[in-house]
Amino acid sequence: GAQNGQPPLDLGMESDGSAQLYTATYVPNRDSVDRQQAPTIFNFSPTVAFAGDHLILSSTTALARELCRLNNKSIEPAESGPANTRASVDAEMGRRALELNRTHWVVNNMLEKGHSKEAAEAEISLLLEIVDYFDDANLSLDVTDQQMQINVMVAVDTEQR
Repeated sequence: GAQNGQPPLDLGMESDGSAQLYTATYVPNRDSVDRQQAPTIFNFSPTVAFAGDHLILSSTTALARELCRLNNKSIEPAESGPANTRASVDAEMGRRALELNRTHWVVNNMLEKGHSKEAAEAEISLLLEIVDYFDDANLSLDVTDQQMQINVMVAVDTEQR
Protein backbone atom coordinates (compact mmCIF):
# COMPACT_ATOMS: atom_id res chain seq x y z
CA GLY A 1 0.00 0.00 0.00
CA ALA A 2 2.81 2.42 0.79
CA GLN A 3 4.03 2.18 -2.80
CA ASN A 4 0.59 3.42 -3.88
CA GLY A 5 0.54 6.31 -1.41
CA GLN A 6 -1.61 4.57 1.21
CA PRO A 7 -1.04 5.39 4.88
CA PRO A 8 1.03 2.95 6.93
CA LEU A 9 -0.49 0.19 9.03
CA ASP A 10 0.17 -0.16 12.76
CA LEU A 11 0.27 -3.91 13.47
CA GLY A 12 -0.87 -5.45 16.72
CA MET A 13 -1.61 -8.75 18.40
CA GLU A 14 -4.08 -9.50 21.18
CA SER A 15 -5.90 -12.35 22.88
CA ASP A 16 -9.64 -12.50 23.46
CA GLY A 17 -10.39 -15.53 25.60
CA SER A 18 -8.84 -18.46 23.76
CA ALA A 19 -8.83 -16.57 20.45
CA GLN A 20 -5.73 -14.95 19.02
CA LEU A 21 -6.21 -11.75 16.96
CA TYR A 22 -3.70 -10.10 14.63
CA THR A 23 -4.77 -6.54 13.94
CA ALA A 24 -3.83 -3.67 11.65
CA THR A 25 -4.89 -0.04 12.01
CA TYR A 26 -4.22 2.72 9.51
CA VAL A 27 -2.11 5.49 10.98
CA PRO A 28 -3.37 9.00 10.14
CA ASN A 29 -0.99 11.71 9.03
CA ARG A 30 -0.10 13.99 11.97
CA ASP A 31 -0.95 17.04 9.88
CA SER A 32 -4.49 15.79 9.17
CA VAL A 33 -6.77 17.65 11.55
CA ASP A 34 -10.13 17.29 9.78
CA ARG A 35 -11.34 13.73 10.47
CA GLN A 36 -14.56 14.32 8.50
CA GLN A 37 -12.58 14.41 5.26
CA ALA A 38 -10.47 11.32 6.00
CA PRO A 39 -10.44 8.68 3.26
CA THR A 40 -12.73 5.65 3.64
CA ILE A 41 -9.72 3.42 4.24
CA PHE A 42 -9.55 4.75 7.84
CA ASN A 43 -12.87 2.97 8.58
CA PHE A 44 -11.04 -0.35 8.31
CA SER A 45 -8.87 -2.17 10.81
CA PRO A 46 -8.15 -5.45 9.02
CA THR A 47 -7.95 -8.35 11.46
CA VAL A 48 -7.15 -12.04 11.26
CA ALA A 49 -8.34 -14.16 14.18
CA PHE A 50 -7.86 -17.77 15.16
CA ALA A 51 -10.73 -19.02 17.34
CA GLY A 52 -10.68 -22.76 17.92
CA ASP A 53 -10.88 -24.40 14.49
CA HIS A 54 -12.04 -21.17 12.84
CA LEU A 55 -10.03 -18.65 10.84
CA ILE A 56 -11.76 -15.28 10.80
CA LEU A 57 -10.90 -12.54 8.30
CA SER A 58 -12.57 -9.29 9.28
CA SER A 59 -12.66 -5.70 8.06
CA THR A 60 -12.59 -4.41 11.65
CA THR A 61 -11.13 -5.58 14.94
CA ALA A 62 -14.45 -5.08 16.75
CA LEU A 63 -16.23 -7.42 14.32
CA ALA A 64 -13.48 -10.04 14.68
CA ARG A 65 -13.83 -9.92 18.49
CA GLU A 66 -17.60 -10.36 18.19
CA LEU A 67 -17.23 -13.33 15.83
CA CYS A 68 -14.69 -14.96 18.15
CA ARG A 69 -17.18 -14.81 21.00
CA LEU A 70 -19.94 -16.59 19.05
CA ASN A 71 -20.78 -20.09 20.08
CA ASN A 72 -19.55 -22.65 17.52
CA LYS A 73 -23.06 -24.07 17.20
CA SER A 74 -24.41 -20.69 16.10
CA ILE A 75 -21.70 -20.42 13.45
CA GLU A 76 -22.51 -23.76 11.80
CA PRO A 77 -26.18 -24.23 10.83
CA ALA A 78 -27.38 -27.81 11.38
CA GLU A 79 -28.90 -28.15 7.91
CA SER A 80 -25.63 -27.56 6.06
CA GLY A 81 -22.98 -28.83 8.48
CA PRO A 82 -19.56 -27.25 8.79
CA ALA A 83 -18.22 -25.19 5.90
CA ASN A 84 -14.65 -24.30 5.02
CA THR A 85 -15.60 -20.70 4.28
CA ARG A 86 -18.57 -18.60 5.36
CA ALA A 87 -19.54 -15.01 4.56
CA SER A 88 -22.57 -13.07 5.72
CA VAL A 89 -23.72 -9.58 4.78
CA ASP A 90 -26.44 -7.65 6.59
CA ALA A 91 -27.97 -5.31 4.00
CA GLU A 92 -28.96 -2.68 6.58
CA MET A 93 -25.40 -2.46 7.89
CA GLY A 94 -24.04 -2.36 4.35
CA ARG A 95 -26.46 0.42 3.48
CA ARG A 96 -25.42 2.41 6.56
CA ALA A 97 -21.77 2.05 5.60
CA LEU A 98 -22.51 3.23 2.07
CA GLU A 99 -24.62 6.13 3.36
CA LEU A 100 -21.95 7.24 5.86
CA ASN A 101 -19.41 7.33 3.03
CA ARG A 102 -21.76 8.72 0.39
CA THR A 103 -19.70 11.86 -0.23
CA HIS A 104 -16.59 9.78 -0.84
CA TRP A 105 -18.47 7.43 -3.21
CA VAL A 106 -19.87 10.39 -5.19
CA VAL A 107 -16.44 12.01 -5.53
CA ASN A 108 -14.86 8.68 -6.44
CA ASN A 109 -17.57 8.10 -9.07
CA MET A 110 -16.93 11.54 -10.56
CA LEU A 111 -13.18 10.94 -10.73
CA GLU A 112 -13.25 7.37 -12.04
CA LYS A 113 -16.18 7.64 -14.45
CA GLY A 114 -16.08 11.34 -15.30
CA HIS A 115 -19.70 11.82 -14.24
CA SER A 116 -21.14 15.17 -13.21
CA LYS A 117 -21.99 15.55 -9.51
CA GLU A 118 -25.69 15.05 -10.28
CA ALA A 119 -25.06 11.87 -12.32
CA ALA A 120 -22.75 10.48 -9.64
CA GLU A 121 -25.29 11.19 -6.88
CA ALA A 122 -28.02 9.54 -8.97
CA GLU A 123 -25.90 6.41 -9.48
CA ILE A 124 -25.10 6.14 -5.75
CA SER A 125 -28.79 6.71 -4.91
CA LEU A 126 -29.72 3.87 -7.28
CA LEU A 127 -27.21 1.58 -5.58
CA LEU A 128 -28.72 2.44 -2.18
CA GLU A 129 -32.23 1.74 -3.54
CA ILE A 130 -31.11 -1.68 -4.79
CA VAL A 131 -29.58 -2.50 -1.39
CA ASP A 132 -32.94 -1.57 0.23
CA TYR A 133 -34.54 -4.58 -1.50
CA PHE A 134 -32.42 -7.05 0.49
CA ASP A 135 -32.29 -8.14 4.13
CA ASP A 136 -29.11 -10.18 4.05
CA ALA A 137 -26.99 -12.54 2.02
CA ASN A 138 -25.05 -15.62 3.11
CA LEU A 139 -22.44 -17.62 1.26
CA SER A 140 -20.80 -20.87 2.34
CA LEU A 141 -18.14 -22.93 0.61
CA ASP A 142 -17.38 -26.54 1.52
CA VAL A 143 -14.46 -28.23 -0.20
CA THR A 144 -13.67 -31.91 0.25
CA ASP A 145 -11.47 -34.35 -1.70
CA GLN A 146 -14.48 -35.37 -3.80
CA GLN A 147 -16.46 -32.17 -4.33
CA MET A 148 -16.85 -28.45 -3.91
CA GLN A 149 -20.22 -27.12 -2.79
CA ILE A 150 -21.20 -23.44 -2.84
CA ASN A 151 -24.40 -22.27 -1.16
CA VAL A 152 -25.74 -18.76 -1.63
CA MET A 153 -28.85 -17.59 0.23
CA VAL A 154 -30.29 -14.12 -0.28
CA ALA A 155 -33.19 -12.80 1.80
CA VAL A 156 -35.36 -10.22 0.06
CA ASP A 157 -37.10 -7.46 2.00
CA THR A 158 -40.74 -8.02 0.96
CA GLU A 159 -41.85 -4.69 2.45
CA GLN A 160 -39.73 -2.80 -0.12
CA ARG A 161 -41.51 -4.38 -3.12
